[in-house]
Formats: sequence, structure tokens, C-alpha cells
Amino acid sequence: MQVTTEVDGDVALITMDDGKKNAITPQALQDLNAALDRAESDAKAVVLAGRPGSFCAGFDLAIMGSGDMDAIRTVARGGGELAVRLWSFPKPLVAAC
Repeated sequence: MQVTTEVDGDVALITMDDGKKNAITPQALQDLNAALDRAESDAKAVVLAGRPGSFCAGFDLAIMGSGDMDAIRTVARGGGELAVRLWSFPKPLVAAC
């Protein structure tokens, strides 16, 4: 998934777009956390958005159904940590669903 960050004035717009339904992969988690790091230092508020017509489908089903328990744990743990980070983000954060 491509994650972009644009800061306009005091607001950071973080956009997710994998061309489909924005499934969460280990790389997406890394990119989203990097975008949140930037937003936390460069903006006073954050808007998290998906591609037009799709916010986020959740975890990548190819990973979750792979049987690779290490990969499944990585995505599940990272997703939980991301959820906590979003919930406790120190600045106003809006999900544009």
C-alpha cells in the first residue's frame, strides 16, 4: 500500500492507497507509523483517509490465511499497536471513512 503524507498549514493528510481496498500488510504498518511520526512533529491535527470509495479493508487476507504464524502474529500485533496509537494520538485525528 502506498501511504502519502501532505502537510497543509497545521493539518497533515495521510492517505492510504493500494489501488484496491487498502489491506494492512507489515509494510503498510511501517509506512503508516512513519506517516504518523511525521504528522505528530509537523502538524497540529491529522486526517487519515483511504482511496476514494475505500477506507481500509483490514488485514491482508493472503497473510491471514497463509498459515505462516510468524507473519500472522506480525500483522495482528502491529495492527493492534496501530489501533492503540490512533486511539491515543496526542493531536486531533479524524478518520475520513
